[in-house]
Amino acid sequence: TMGDGVPLLNNDLCDRCGVCAAECPQEVISIKDDGLPRICDHCGGQPVCVAWCPHGALKLEEVSGQ
Repeated sequence: TMGDGVPLLNNDLCDRCGVCAAECPQEVISIKDDGLPRICDHCGGQPVCVAWCPHGALKLEEVSGQ
């Protein structure tokens, strides 16, 4: 399911195959220890990783056409 352009997981449909992580072109899906995908949701538009990076090496950038 997509919501605001961010992938959302439906736990009832996921069979923990890992294909989503392997095929994600943005590489924002990883597999947790329980086999379910961990999907970056950009923290609702305010990514904590960007705010906390002490070197300013991360930024959130809008990507057009997606």
